[in-house]
Parts: sequence; C-alpha cells; structure tokens
Amino acid sequence: DDGIDNDLDGLIDCLDPDCNGAPNCFEGDSVTCSDGIDNDGDGAIDCFDPDCFTFPPCGPEICDDGIDNDGDGALDCQDADCCFDPNCVVNAGDECCLPIEVFDGANLMDQTTFTTSSVPSDITLCAATLFGQNNLDGWYSYTATVDASYWIHTCDPAGWDTDLLVYDGTDCDNLIPIACNGDSGALPGPCQIFYSYVEVTLTAGTTYLIRVGSFGTITGTGTLNIVPLLCPPMAGLAAASDCTTGDVTLSWAANAYDQIEILRDTVLIDTVAGSDTSYIDPGLASGNYVYQVQGVCGGNVGGSQTISANVASYGGEAHVIFAVEGIDQTDSVAALQAALDANGIGYVTTTLGPAAWGCLGSDSIQCAWMMTGTWPNDYRINDADGTALATAVENGKGVYFEAGDHWGFVHLVTAYDNYDGVDQSSVTDGNDTFLSMNGFDTGFGLDTSDLSGTAYNQAAAGNDYTDQFNVLAGAAGPNAGLLWSDAVAGYGTGAFYATDDPFGNTISQSWEFGGFGGDQVDLAARYIAAMCGGAPPGTGFQRGDANGDGSFNIADLIFLLAALFSGGPGGDCGDANDVNDDGNINIADAINGLAALFSGGPTPPDPSPGACGTDPTDDALDCASYIACP
Repeated sequence: DDGIDNDLDGLIDCLDPDCNGAPNCFEGDSVTCSDGIDNDGDGAIDCFDPDCFTFPPCGPEICDDGIDNDGDGALDCQDADCCFDPNCVVNAGDECCLPIEVFDGANLMDQTTFTTSSVPSDITLCAATLFGQNNLDGWYSYTATVDASYWIHTCDPAGWDTDLLVYDGTDCDNLIPIACNGDSGALPGPCQIFYSYVEVTLTAGTTYLIRVGSFGTITGTGTLNIVPLLCPPMAGLAAASDCTTGDVTLSWAANAYDQIEILRDTVLIDTVAGSDTSYIDPGLASGNYVYQVQGVCGGNVGGSQTISANVASYGGEAHVIFAVEGIDQTDSVAALQAALDANGIGYVTTTLGPAAWGCLGSDSIQCAWMMTGTWPNDYRINDADGTALATAVENGKGVYFEAGDHWGFVHLVTAYDNYDGVDQSSVTDGNDTFLSMNGFDTGFGLDTSDLSGTAYNQAAAGNDYTDQFNVLAGAAGPNAGLLWSDAVAGYGTGAFYATDDPFGNTISQSWEFGGFGGDQVDLAARYIAAMCGGAPPGTGFQRGDANGDGSFNIADLIFLLAALFSGGPGGDCGDANDVNDDGNINIADAINGLAALFSGGPTPPDPSPGACGTDPTDDALDCASYIACP
C-alpha cells in the first residue's frame, strides 16, 4: 500500500499478485462492495466486480432476510424480483410484477385489498394535474390493438379519486412513464368529481403497464376505460354568440372525418359533412349552453371537444351586467340584479366579457356593470375588454367596475385606465383588513358620507386582498373624488369620476357590491343617478309623492314643508315636489296638496298620484331619481 513497485516486476500494490490476500487488497463484503473503490486492484469497482455478485447491494435479492440485497430500494417481498418467491404472496394486480390483463372498453377494478407499491411515481409529465400520493395502487397490463391515440381514464360516477400512470413496456426495473394524470375535467361525463384521464399514442402489439392509485387513503371499486380513437380527435373548438340574433357559431379545425356530430347539452342536434369547419345554432334564448362536437370515421367516434357558450340576446335594455365573476362567498351579480329590479331598472346579463358580447356599442345602453369578482376566482380583463369599456365611456355610457385585484395584482394596462379615476401609481395589492367602510361626498354629485361605518362581508374571507388606491382624474376632465375608504386604516377603496361631456361617468370599487352590509337597493339607486343620468327612461314619477315612498299623503306635505322652511332634504325628484305643476317649488305646492287631501281641492296634475308617468310640462325642474315607479 506504499505506491512503490518494490520487487521491480512492473506491478504496484494490489495489482501485484504477490499482494493477493493482503487486508488492503480485499473486495468481497457489503462494505467493500459499496465504497466506490477498486479495493483488490482488478479494475472492477463494487457491483461490477465478480467478487461482489453475492453481497449486498449487488444481489440477487434474498426474499426473507430483511436486506435490500440488490440495492433497488425494495426489501424482500416488496421487491419485484420476489414476486414469485414461495415466501411471498402477491395478489394479482397488487404489484408491478403481477399485473391484471385489461382490454379495450370498460374494465372493472376492485382495489379494496391492494397495498401501496414501493415503486416511486414519476409525475414529471403531469406535475400540474393535482396528482396525489398514488396510494393503494393497482397494476394492469394492456396490449394495444391498433396504432392509434387512446383515451385511458377512470371516469365512473361510482368511482373514487384516482391517480393514473401509463408505462411503456413491462420491465418493472426500468419503468418508462409516457402519460400520467391526477385530476381531469376533459370528459363530458357523467363521472366522479375527481377522475383521471390521459390521451396517449400506442403501438399495436406493444404491451403497456397501467397503474391506478388513490389520491389519498381512500380506495374503492371503479372502471378502467381504454378507448382507441379510430378517428382523429376534434381540435380547435371555439364558440361565439350573437347578442342581437341569439345565434351561436361553432368553429373547429379541419380533419379527415366522414361526418361531424353536434350535441347541445348532451343532445344530438345535427350531423354535418365531415369537411365542414363551422356550424351556426340559430335563435337561442338567453342562457348558457354546453356544446360537444365529435368527428365520425367509419362509424367510429373520434375524440370530442366540449365548450360552453353564453347567449345574452339584447332587447334594448338600458343596462348590461357583465357577470364574469367566479364562485366565492358572495354572489355579487345576484345582489346587483335584485337591487336593479327593486329600482325598476331593465337589464341584460351576460357571462361574456365586454369585447366578446358585441352589443355594448348599442345607442340604447346607458350603463355597464363589470362584476369581475375577488381573487382567486376573479375575471381578468384583456386588452380588447379594456378598449370596449373605454369606447363605451367615450360614447357617453356610465361604467361601474368592481374588482378585488384588478389594480393591485398583475395589472394589465388598457385604454380603460384613462377613465377609471384610479391613480395606478398609488395602488397597493392590499390585505384582508377591509371589514367596514366610510363613505365620502365626492363633490361631484355622488355622496355616500351618510353611509360611513357600513360593514363589509368579504367574498374570500382570509384571502380578500382588497386593492388600496388613491383617486386621480384621467383623460375626461378634472373631477374625480374619493368615494369609499377603509373605516379603520383609511386607505381608499372606491373612486367616482364625474367626466366632462360627452364622456360617461365611472365608478371604480375594489370590493364586491354584494358584500355591502347596508341598503343595497339605496346604494344602487345612488350609483344609477350618478352614472346613468337618473331614473330609467319611461319609469317616471308620481306628482305629490315628495318623500318618494310611492304614496300621496300628509307625510309628503310635511316632508315638503320641512325642505322649504326647516332645512330638511329636498329629495331627488323636483317634479314630484311641484304639486301644482307651475315649474316652482314653494308654499303654494303644500297648500294645493293639503287642499287635495282634506278640503276637496283638485288632484295634483298628471302624472297624478297612483299613476306613474313623465312630466308633460317643459320646465326647469327634473327628476334625478325616483324609485317608486315600476
């Protein structure tokens, strides 16, 4: 061991036969066979040395000694090499070495007695599919019947939450994954909530291993489905709806089909030529529809694609609600719909964005309501949406925009930034502290100062991330004011931009309307008056109903006298206060009202109490807001 050729025979230390048997020149136990050294100088290291072939970790595996003899990480009966050893009892399908043969179609699975294999799960190919622990897994072998793409999946309404791996070949010591999946939503169903699905190309005559495991510790019975796609899979499916006609136009990529089947809400509605690449489903009622399009070749159905389409047929409504929010703890769209209903406002609702809907440019639309929701289930506008909203403002339409994260998290700069009244340079992504709010008199016709201290019910409690911002006028004049702030910390959460003519006014709000803890009907009425020019066309008012409660009685005259002589509010509908319709509001209106009620005087002129209408007299008074007419 001195590194010198002491006997001058040209061989040094353990390479010299004279050193055979010396302690320093020995290789042949579990220590010397795993130290990375050529201990006996024969040019072979560790398991490559024949002297180590019978020692751990160089194998072979002995199936009952508690040692990983072959160094593959599996002990005794857990090692595939022991699958057929008499000391080991392996149930069919429980280990890689004894897979259950499966075939095209539906194969029943019962994994209730299976154990968890020691073979690690390589999920490199599907890391983003919620692949679980692959516990209590079962092994299956399948020999492909044709050269084709295959669907392999565990869709079964009675099945369980599965993981799925497909391997090329059957060598358990050299598994090559070619496809895997944790959870999928690719199939039209019906399926269990969490099923696994892959589409993979297989070669006829080649045998593959399919491994089905459990996401967690719950296993069960189910179905392993193997479907050869003897027809090219459908690709490129898209849908667009026409807001005027109610037509839905489907389009897809061209392929070699004999014919193409169109299904709406799982029902076959038409079959078209295999060369077609589009289809129009005409005149649908407003609502949501699910389409499935599938090619057919020689009677075999190819892989289908599904897509959802929203139809929001426009019938001249003054308001449009863009119901693009996701599901969370607050249904802000439903809350707004109820508030608009209570205010007598007609509206159309669509789940499409402003750019995709197509009717935002209609002259009849006065206001657009963008309900984008709260992270992580929020809608993020794209550049086309921003342009559509900006164009609406430029055409004099009011825009309300609520968004928990639009300004503070990965903000996309669009043309609408010129009109939202938000100082983008001041925005903070926010936190979960917004639980109550203070309102402000913006100074430009929208006053919420009397609503200070109102509670806020969070849409994603613990995760709200309410954006915080300051107000800044944009490209449509100088009049922007703070509308809302946090009641405790004081940061801004709402802005009102009273634009110059001919632009429309805007409200920006980093919390959801549906979470407002006060009177949502009243809040909507204020927003409508500020953004949309007061009451909707044709709803009118009732003359004499000064307090706006929908009736004409002594309370109206008390309200009117208080406004005239003791500093009471004047109300938002001057025409209703003008009891005698002379174009002025003064003591004569109270006298005429009292006479009509108590001394046989004439009923107030049209629109008389009990009959909603518009003012037939052209005078200086108007009715900015009146909610008692349907």
